[in-house]
Amino acid sequence: MSYSSADVDLSGIHTACLIGQNGAGKSTLLDAITWTLWEEGRARTDELIKLGTNEMSCEVDFFMEDELYKVYRSRTKGLKNSQGKSNLEFQIFNQKENSWLSLSKSAVRQTQELITKTLRMDHNAFINSVYLQQGKADEFTTKKPNERKQILSDILGLQLYDELSLLAHKKVRDVEEKISVETRLIDELKIKISAEEELKDSYSKAHELVLGLEQEYNKIKNDLYLKEKELNEKKHTLKQIDTLTKTKESQGSLLSSLASQLAGLKNKEAKCNELIKSKNEIEEKYKGYISLKENIETLDVKQANYLKLSEEKNKLEYTLKETVQEIEKDIAIYKSKLNDKGKERELLTSKLSNEKRFYDYLLPEAEEVVERFQNMQNKLSVLQSEGQELKHKKELHETELKNIESKKDEIEQKINTLENHDHSEPCPLCKGEIKDKKTVTDSYNKELLMLGEEKKSLAVKIESVQKELVERRAQYKQLLEEISTYGKSNLSPCFKKLEEIRQEKIGFSQVESVDSEKAVSFLKSQLEVSKNEFQKIKSKMLVVDEELTSFKKEYEQLQKLQQSSSTVTEISNKLSNIKQELNELSYDQAKHNELKKSLKELEGILVTHSLLQQANEDLNQLVTEITDVSHKIILVKEEVKKLDGLIYEVKQSVEGVTELEEETLELKNKENQSFARLDEEKKHCIILERELDEIKKAKAKIKEKEDTIKNTLTLKGYYEKLERAFSKNGIQIAIIETVVPEIEKEANRILNRLTDNQMHIALRTQKEKKTSSGLVETLDVIISDDAGTRSYELYSGGEAFKIDFALRLALSKLLANRAGARLQTLVIDEGFSSQDSAGRERLVEVIRSIESEFELMLIVTHLDELKESFPAQLQVYKDEEGSHVELVI
Repeated sequence: MSYSSADVDLSGIHTACLIGQNGAGKSTLLDAITWTLWEEGRARTDELIKLGTNEMSCEVDFFMEDELYKVYRSRTKGLKNSQGKSNLEFQIFNQKENSWLSLSKSAVRQTQELITKTLRMDHNAFINSVYLQQGKADEFTTKKPNERKQILSDILGLQLYDELSLLAHKKVRDVEEKISVETRLIDELKIKISAEEELKDSYSKAHELVLGLEQEYNKIKNDLYLKEKELNEKKHTLKQIDTLTKTKESQGSLLSSLASQLAGLKNKEAKCNELIKSKNEIEEKYKGYISLKENIETLDVKQANYLKLSEEKNKLEYTLKETVQEIEKDIAIYKSKLNDKGKERELLTSKLSNEKRFYDYLLPEAEEVVERFQNMQNKLSVLQSEGQELKHKKELHETELKNIESKKDEIEQKINTLENHDHSEPCPLCKGEIKDKKTVTDSYNKELLMLGEEKKSLAVKIESVQKELVERRAQYKQLLEEISTYGKSNLSPCFKKLEEIRQEKIGFSQVESVDSEKAVSFLKSQLEVSKNEFQKIKSKMLVVDEELTSFKKEYEQLQKLQQSSSTVTEISNKLSNIKQELNELSYDQAKHNELKKSLKELEGILVTHSLLQQANEDLNQLVTEITDVSHKIILVKEEVKKLDGLIYEVKQSVEGVTELEEETLELKNKENQSFARLDEEKKHCIILERELDEIKKAKAKIKEKEDTIKNTLTLKGYYEKLERAFSKNGIQIAIIETVVPEIEKEANRILNRLTDNQMHIALRTQKEKKTSSGLVETLDVIISDDAGTRSYELYSGGEAFKIDFALRLALSKLLANRAGARLQTLVIDEGFSSQDSAGRERLVEVIRSIESEFELMLIVTHLDELKESFPAQLQVYKDEEGSHVELVI
């Protein structure tokens, strides 16, 4: 694009003219909008990047249904062997938290779909309704009928019905699939039911076999019980042998343990006697160890104090150095702050000196100017109201006058009828007998005289009201002229004084280019800005004064601290005391370490001394334990001898156990075989029972499935009706048929104004089929003028543009007013050059007449004579650095 950077704020603008020479960059601004919203422009994306650069970005803020949205799109051009990179961000403004909230999805495509859904239109609908693109005014007219119909569908938001139709179609397919599944299940269930009789016969035979096998199994089980009982009794006796054997083994282990215990006790007794012999020598060494340990503990206390004092000394030396440096640093900082705040206060004092001039010198005069204008507006409103009342009063009198004339004509006709009527015939008026024709005629004449008097009175009243109405109109016209020139003659002095007081340019010269009401409103807003600005300066002055006081106080305290050096002196005194304490302590680290080494070498005497004490205590007890263990050994030997006799006696009573175990094992095998066969047949019966139960359930399920198919077929019918209703030949046709007359009516209203009622547009939604009878859906554009109906291609460029312009404005108005679409914007890019001066004036009149239908109208042109037709201009110009845009109001 031709812009390095541009920022256009259209908030508060209703109608604006985008003016500039051809090639200056007017259409580029519109490309920026369509590229940001849909990534669509007059060229491919990378071709839109300004020459000499590799990237571009654009941001569009817009309101939809009272919500503020932001779309940001950027593009980096790809190198030779790589693709370009795009970025898209979609946000909504959170008014409660006063921040932007991201709506972007994980993929650019999904974010684009959300933007299109929010705008309720895609790029195609935008350029066929909202945006009359340069050179493409005929975008809608020259399309094929089905394409025009699709554009109209997009504008009306009928894609929703396409989605509903597809959804209904899917539901029909789902229902058909469900019916197919249910039918297959019914067929499978019927096959299962066909085997019912065969299963019943098999179950009866299997049940009889199970009864016989149960009798056989119970007999084998009883025989096994008797054998096992006999075997268990003999095994119990065998267990007694095992118990006695284990008891004998236990006593043997006890005998061995007691012998080992006796040997250990005798060994301990010998060691105790040996230690007691060396008692004097051990005691002497132990006393030396205790004395040395006490000396070391005294030195440990001195060592702790020495380390603590050394640490405090190091800390104080470091703190002394840091304190001096910190005070000097703080003094420099607060000196700089005081200097900065002093300069800021001088600047604020200079600005605040203008406050008195504003309130005493300008504000009363400006408020009087505003009040005078408001009084003029109020008086204009009163004159307008009085004029309407007089006009209404005159119309009432004229209506009464017409009624009197009508009554007079009626009465005169009745008099003529009576005078020309034969007295012998019935009355022609009431069909009754004529008794006194003269009296009736006199009565009518008298009524005529009264009506004449009323007529004269009304004529006088009408003349009086007309005179008063002329006076009011003259007063209204004079006051309206005064109001229209009020801004030029009364406001400029106020704005000059305001610029002088505020010492800045506020652009008051622009007041002459807008109407007086906007100029007064602009003055009021500037007065309010000045009031707020002076209030802010006062508030800021108070804050600066408080900060100056605080900084001065801190600065003075730091200077005092530096001068007195009380902190430094205190730290130095503490440091001197600690050094003196270290000297008085007289701690020798080498001597301390030597004593610790000697103590470690004597640590073995602790164990020896402990063993000596234990030997004195244990010696008598060991003699007693040796005697007890010797007695226990004699008793255990006697017990082992008794156990040998019992084991021999039990073994004689359990002969024949092996043969009995073999017989029991054989019966167990028979029982297992019998049980396995019985269990197999029972399982067979259970399987048959389950199959019969499944058949029973299958019968019930077939009925259930048949009911389901019936209900599903009904549901399928509903979905098929919905599919037809939502299709393009259903509700969508009905909606289009409803809005087409509105489009046609609005297009003709605009075209009539552009062509002095010389041209007419008709939109035909149906036409006869070529190959068969009947009608086919279409959307043809039929154009006619005084010469008759002609093809669109036969009209001149200027006439064709009027046709295209009328149709496009009608579509834009439809889009702006339809329910759910709140993008009330219209952009007209060029097209005026195809018209003569009269045609251009009519186009401008049409545009001005539909201003109320849109929130924003933007007219793009290179013709300077058109810019004064619109209240605001976006002036585009181009220099060596590129294109630039400036808003002028």
